[in-house]
Amino acid sequence: MINIISKYFAGELTPKEIALFLPEISENKNLKREFIATQQLMAYTDLLSWKGDEEKVRERLIHFMQKV
Repeated sequence: MINIISKYFAGELTPKEIALFLPEISENKNLKREFIATQQLMAYTDLLSWKGDEEKVRERLIHFMQKV
């Protein structure tokens, strides 16, 4: 399932695949947990490129990694 999650965030799914995938997230607790973790990781990874408050970004990323 991680493969389809990666494809979703990479924009590699067709509209039909997305329409089938998104409802599955609501129905499958494990898939939902993996989806949220991937979404958060992507958001935190994006924060690494921010300038100005690198220490705060680093702290948040470490906190996230400890949760996973």
